[in-house]
Amino acid sequence: MGNTIEQDGVTVYMFLDEAHRGMKHDTERTTIVQRLINGYRNAPAMPVVVGISATVERFEETIKLFPDRDKLSSVTVDPVKVQDSGLIKDAIVLHIPDEQGQFDMVLLREGVKKLRAVTQEWDQYTGAEGTSPIHPLLVVQVPDKATNDELATILHTVYEAWPELPDTAVANVFGEHQGLQIAGYSVDYISPQDVQDAHDVRVLLAKEAISTGWDCPRAEVLVSFRPAADQTHITQLLGRLMRTPLAMRIPGNEPLNSVTCFLPFFEKDTALKVADRLMKGGTSKGDDELNPGGQLQVLIEPVEVHRNQDVDERVWDVMASLPSQTIPQGKQRPIKRLQELAQRLPRTAFSTTRTRPPWQRCAEPSMEGSFSTRTRSTQSARIFGP
Repeated sequence: MGNTIEQDGVTVYMFLDEAHRGMKHDTERTTIVQRLINGYRNAPAMPVVVGISATVERFEETIKLFPDRDKLSSVTVDPVKVQDSGLIKDAIVLHIPDEQGQFDMVLLREGVKKLRAVTQEWDQYTGAEGTSPIHPLLVVQVPDKATNDELATILHTVYEAWPELPDTAVANVFGEHQGLQIAGYSVDYISPQDVQDAHDVRVLLAKEAISTGWDCPRAEVLVSFRPAADQTHITQLLGRLMRTPLAMRIPGNEPLNSVTCFLPFFEKDTALKVADRLMKGGTSKGDDELNPGGQLQVLIEPVEVHRNQDVDERVWDVMASLPSQTIPQGKQRPIKRLQELAQRLPRTAFSTTRTRPPWQRCAEPSMEGSFSTRTRSTQSARIFGP
């Protein structure tokens, strides 16, 4: 690598995916990735480094501390375009208990129940469309030092909630890289990169292996028994579950366009901040004001409401035909309003026919040198003109 970097007429570009990893600043020691970027001993530094991450804060903060580095401006991917592509889910459903107590096995049963429900939804959809079946996955995240008794309780709860689940349906991606024999249950080891195609695995026991860099679009439900308070960690974890199994939105089917997370040990205030930022199209960088127009929904403890079967179907048809409009926010920063306008203008069809300026059509001059609208419901409004 050193010879290539020092070769005349050659520029080496380093593209660093998941760039937040290995970027914690430590004055006593440097990580392998930091040594690759800055050079180490006789190895030269990388001439150009491109960091790619959904949570770039650590990367940017650490890069500032590196000597002889010119940092260029970040390039932000438009969250609206990502959402419109159908590559990520429309909604994240979060269950974070307010009360103090042991709710772990109760929430695990709810997680298995949700897995069974979404499995049925996918079977109905793929059967009607004539496509290959989808096998949703439940991820159970356990503490680093989970005991055999704790794992046995988890396995017993899973099989109790879904008695028809095959014996081979549970696997682990623990760092020990070995199968488990616990209380009569056999839990094989599987490499994280193989989980997506291992359709017989329906429940995955994990520790940290799924927190970053793991790609498994069929993971639909998460039950985490690990505590979490770091915004970057929470954002990365939720991001593992946001990808759609078919790389497309399923029209008219909310359950298949959402992912469900049960997080009894997450720091709730931090998780809610991450949820709010994700809905605005931001990341852990705190750039929600820079990415207006995010369409992702994060639902906290939602309640499912189903149609009353006794109501005539014509009523629902009429309700579906009624126009709807989002209520504008009462307080919104002017800069953000302009940014949202700038995003919407390219998607709007403009008339090429010259007409009178809008203020001449909807307003008349007032004695104060401003323009007051003619609309009765907004008589007190003022539109300041030139």
